[in-house]
Amino acid sequence: MSIFAGLLLVHVVLLALASTGFTVVTGISDGHFQWEYFRYFSQTGWGAAYQSPYSLPVALTYFVAYTAGLAAYCVAYRRGSRIIGLAGMLLCVVGLASFGLELSHWLVDHHRSFIASAPIVLLLLAAAAAAQQYWRQRIASQPRLPA
Repeated sequence: MSIFAGLLLVHVVLLALASTGFTVVTGISDGHFQWEYFRYFSQTGWGAAYQSPYSLPVALTYFVAYTAGLAAYCVAYRRGSRIIGLAGMLLCVVGLASFGLELSHWLVDHHRSFIASAPIVLLLLAAAAAAQQYWRQRIASQPRLPA
């Protein structure tokens, strides 16, 4: 397995786990399944204690998923998938910033929150990147006809 395929697989699996709040695993036994395929949320305020909509394991999983995704889409960009690579990098940077800020609530008491997350778009980009990589390798492995 190439580094690109490994990073993309880690990105997709962790993104699926985080965006479902791990119900993709537990839903098999109890029948309860949820999926947060898109979220835009911003909050600023003082007075009441901040309550994160995400548990620490979910926020950490999102953060690692976006980190692996950023690395995978950087590789995709360098391999010639300019549009897929740039779109993936942009979405992963926004996700990293969002969940970095969300994770900071466990370290510093503040009342600012900004979440911009689009797992459905990233899952579609990952499928497109994997398909494009597959076809490029297949074409490269075919014997060339003499001119």
